[in-house]
Amino acid sequence: MTLVEVLIASIIGALLLTTLALASGVFLDFYSTGLNEQDLALSHHIALDRLLSAITTAGSVTVESTTSLLRDVPTGGSDRFWWSGVAGEPLNLIRDGGDPIPFVDGVTSLCFSANTVDVVEQSLETVSEEILNFDFFEGEAQEWEDLTLADGCMYGFTFNVVYTHEVEKMELTSIDMKIGKIAGQGTDLRVSLYEGQNEERPRVWGDPIVSHEVLNSDIPLADDSGGSLVIDWMTIALPADFIVQPNRFYCLMFETVGGGEAGIVRVAHITGGTGPINEKVWLGTDDGGASWDPPLKTQEYRQRDVPIRIQSEVTLILRSAVTKVESVDVTLGLQLGEITIEGTGRADVRGGGELSPF
Repeated sequence: MTLVEVLIASIIGALLLTTLALASGVFLDFYSTGLNEQDLALSHHIALDRLLSAITTAGSVTVESTTSLLRDVPTGGSDRFWWSGVAGEPLNLIRDGGDPIPFVDGVTSLCFSANTVDVVEQSLETVSEEILNFDFFEGEAQEWEDLTLADGCMYGFTFNVVYTHEVEKMELTSIDMKIGKIAGQGTDLRVSLYEGQNEERPRVWGDPIVSHEVLNSDIPLADDSGGSLVIDWMTIALPADFIVQPNRFYCLMFETVGGGEAGIVRVAHITGGTGPINEKVWLGTDDGGASWDPPLKTQEYRQRDVPIRIQSEVTLILRSAVTKVESVDVTLGLQLGEITIEGTGRADVRGGGELSPF
């Protein structure tokens, strides 16, 4: 080959090598970009999926802003997802108010959007209350009234439990009364809960719903000195099965226990004072027949100012209208190098799980 031919061949070879190198570089750049896009798409999919999962498993969700979301964990505690709004900074997870932990890196955009629904939530609340209180003459002059319980006679009072709230359960827990016994009396008492008829016939009907015995040794001895005196309260703790319903008439009746033995129950009533009469309670003795002593609706009968307190535990059904987050739309943008990707997903708030570890 001549020198000219060698030079031409060298130039052509150099051009071919340069072209090949340039083509290889372009191919490698294209291949690398493709890998980065795949990596970013996978990272975006995982990050968005974990965000939606955190919302789905939350007990409740509060969208505080487009870049801040608070979730209550069903098993306790809370998680806050927060982004500063500066492109490239991470989306942080703040657990129970602790230090921020990077949850997703390279965030370029983020938007939380809540979808709400108005619902009625129901809850139960148990409160201790007095359902009857007729101690407004406390401190006034009192005297004993003797009632002979024998041959089926009972002493007691009828009341109507009125409640404005919806009640899940109402349990009588104790009775406070000014009640006593005479010297030498050896009979126990039985207090029984009956259904009452109505306001016009405030007396028992049917069999007792539940009964509870009060031992004679627990009944205080009543002073028989005569005249006016101040009488102490006796508290009768009731078992847990004294259950009543609101807006119903009931009777709490006392009778002697054992062998038909007669007993004299002494009950305090007020001898003076100007307080209101017991409009919701009827007092007297029932012989199991058609009569009470004193007769119903008489002046004597209605104005017996006998101090009584009935304690109860009432479980109320509380209902309240609330606005609840039903689902959340999440828009998330990520960046890797010069490549960005953005996508949106929706998560229904169903509750019942922890956020998976990462």
